[in-house]
Amino acid sequence: MKKIFTPLICLLIGMAAAAQTWNGSLNTDWNTALNWTGGIPLPAGNVLIPTGAPRYPKLASNVTINSINMQTGSLLDVNGFTFTVTTSTGIYNYFIGATFNNSNVSTDIVLNINTLASGYETYFRSNTVNDNITFNLTGSNQFNEADAGSSANTYNGNAIFNINGNLTFYLSHVSVSNFNGNLTVNRTVAGTTQFFNAGAVITGNFSYTNNTAGASTLGNTGVATTIGGTVNIAANYTYTAANTFTIYRLINQTTG
Repeated sequence: MKKIFTPLICLLIGMAAAAQTWNGSLNTDWNTALNWTGGIPLPAGNVLIPTGAPRYPKLASNVTINSINMQTGSLLDVNGFTFTVTTSTGIYNYFIGATFNNSNVSTDIVLNINTLASGYETYFRSNTVNDNITFNLTGSNQFNEADAGSSANTYNGNAIFNINGNLTFYLSHVSVSNFNGNLTVNRTVAGTTQFFNAGAVITGNFSYTNNTAGASTLGNTGVATTIGGTVNIAANYTYTAANTFTIYRLINQTTG
C-alpha cells in the first residue's frame, strides 16, 4: 500500500507546483477558471502571464501565489487588492515588460515579495507602473531592478521599497529608471543596498532610511542622478569594513 500511496502524494504535489498560465479566454476575472490553463492559481501555484493574451487579469480579492513570470506586454490590474508572492519553494520571479494598473483609485498597488534563499532571484525590468506602488521585500535572495541593458522601469506615481530581509537590493542598476513621483527606500534588516549605479531620474522627493547595517552605495562616479524635490537620508549604523556608506553625484534640482 505504501508503494502506491507515496507516488500518488508526489504526483499531487507536482501538480500543485505546476505552472498555471493565464489565457484570458473569457474575461479579465482572475478567479474565473476558464481564464486559466491549469486552473485558478492556489497559494502553491507558479503563475505565468504571457505575451499576447486577448485579455489580462484583474484581481477580485487579495491573491497569494508561489511565483510569478510576467512576460513582455502582459498586464495586471490589482484593483485595490494586495498581490503576494511567497516563493515558498525555490524558483525565480520575473516581472519583465509588464504594465501594472489599479482600477481602485483610493488605494495603491502593493506587492509583497518573499525572495526566499538558495540563489533564486527576483527581476523587475522594463515595466510601467501606473499608480503609487509599495514593494514589501523579505527573504535572502537578490532583488534586481533595471539590472540589464534597456531594462529601465517607469513609475507613474510614488514608489516605496520596504526591505525587511537581508537580501541584496539593486535599484536603477544597469538602466536608468524613471520615478515620476517620490522615491522612498526603507531598510530594516542589514544587507547590501545599491542605488543608481546607472543613474536615475526622480521628479519628486528621495528618501532613504537604514538604521541597521550593511553596505549602502548611492550613485556612480560616471553618471548623475537628478532629484527634483528634497533629499532625506537617515543612515545610522557603526562603520566597519562590511558596514559602509558611499554617495556619488546625487543632484538636487530644487534650490534650498
